[in-house]
Amino acid sequence: MTIESNSNLKWQGPKESISYEENEIFAKLWKLNETCYLISDGGRVGAVMQGEVVSPQEEGLPLLAMAHPYPGQQLGEASFRAAYGVDYAYMTGAMANAIAGEEMVIALGKAGLLSSFGAGGLPPGRLESAIQRIQSALPQGPYAFNLIHSPNEPALEEAAVDLFLEHQVRVIEASAYLRLTPHIVRYRAAGLSQDGGGGAVKVKNRIIAKLSRREVAERFLRPAPDKLLRRLVEAGHITSQQAQLASQVPMADDITVEADSGGHTDNRPLVNLLPSIIALRDQIQNELRYPAGPGGRSGRDQHAYCGLGRFYDGRGLCGHRLGQPGLPGSGHVGARQRTACPGGDDGRDDGPGGGYV
Repeated sequence: MTIESNSNLKWQGPKESISYEENEIFAKLWKLNETCYLISDGGRVGAVMQGEVVSPQEEGLPLLAMAHPYPGQQLGEASFRAAYGVDYAYMTGAMANAIAGEEMVIALGKAGLLSSFGAGGLPPGRLESAIQRIQSALPQGPYAFNLIHSPNEPALEEAAVDLFLEHQVRVIEASAYLRLTPHIVRYRAAGLSQDGGGGAVKVKNRIIAKLSRREVAERFLRPAPDKLLRRLVEAGHITSQQAQLASQVPMADDITVEADSGGHTDNRPLVNLLPSIIALRDQIQNELRYPAGPGGRSGRDQHAYCGLGRFYDGRGLCGHRLGQPGLPGSGHVGARQRTACPGGDDGRDDGPGGGYV
């Protein structure tokens, strides 16, 4: 919303449409798709959506300010919307055990927002049922599924990847990873191909990595380890070409950095953690020189909003999206910040001050 002040102009229109109560004024200001006029009427301040601005010489009420339209579709970064096929640069994060369930993912997907299904803690049969229901309701998306690292139950992680590949789930939100596993690397590499004649790498399986440590971020900002790729080729899970292509792209398309939320995170303040990971992104881009994506974006592209760069936002998950090393897909670093909503991967309300980047 852009507010423009001008004490010389006047407003002219139906006076009965003016609101003077504080709650009514705020309600009108929140209608971001329309112009809102703030006027002075006999010492009272009012808000009105109708009417027009006229010159000081014409009849009318003094115009204090006007808020120009700023639709939600214009907030955030266009490449986020293009990459995930959404109308809004908003995302809701996964809350485990289907607390972020099919109803939420479908409703938000139909509204043009990306929502991640809380697959953590679910048996394969329940997860497959959710995939089928969501894909039936959103055949063209958008939707995402959570892949949570399960070091004590690797079979669950492997089964989830099996289902994602079988049902062609194209976006996952990876969480709780301390290191890369063969399963998440398999998901990434299995979706890689190349245009004829050695053209650009095409990334079908997108990963949004949710993390809270710099060393984990580095693993997702770099290509998959050669050792894991060789094992996957030997096991017949990916082709040698896919292994070679995996060495040219980062593991993640986007990174959601999870700052201190008063719960199960690493007690990292967002204002320190986000710049640190942005700097890490730039360092790795300078080192590896990832190519620019289809829109010509490179990892050096950054946009500023409140000093951080706010490019996607949400509930349960809120984000700051910044250009990550120029991935053949979208490629950004984002920030997650909880508000008054259940925020944990386990569905807990972790209290105020939480954040994901």
